[in-house]
Order: sequence, then C-alpha cells, then structure tokens
Amino acid sequence: KKSWPEGRPDFLRFVLYKENIDTTTATKELSRKGSKARIGYAGMKDKRGITTQFCTMYRTEPQQIIGDRRSGGGGNTKHNGSA
Repeated sequence: KKSWPEGRPDFLRFVLYKENIDTTTATKELSRKGSKARIGYAGMKDKRGITTQFCTMYRTEPQQIIGDRRSGGGGNTKHNGSA
C-alpha cells in the first residue's frame, strides 16, 4: 500500500460540473479514471440540467481524476483536511 505524505490533507475537494448526466453516472466515470477512493457528495442533481456540486475523495491526487480539458475534464480542485 502506498503511503500518504505527512502533512498533506487526507481529502481532495473539487467541484463536479455536469451537463445532462446524473450524479451516479458522473461519479462512476470519475472513479474509472484511476482512483479507487469513494466519492463523497450530498444529494443528487438534476440529470437534465447544467449543474455543479462539491465532492470529496479520500487520499486522491488531482492528477488521478483530471481529464483532458477538451473533453470537459476540469481543474477546480483543492486539498481539504476536513471530513
């Protein structure tokens, strides 16, 4: 098991931007990008809208989930030490 650097916050906090996709499907797609961490979020957002939602992942590097910007992958991530 890979050790986590001391002093680095345990939680990565980011904003999930979605267009015409439900929260469950969007988070499953993020999980496929390489991190095994569960994604935390509060509530479901409209499938047929353009929405943003705060999410967290435990001990995940931003590079593990950031996609190609041309395909809509985003970069609004921040490490957060709180749960």
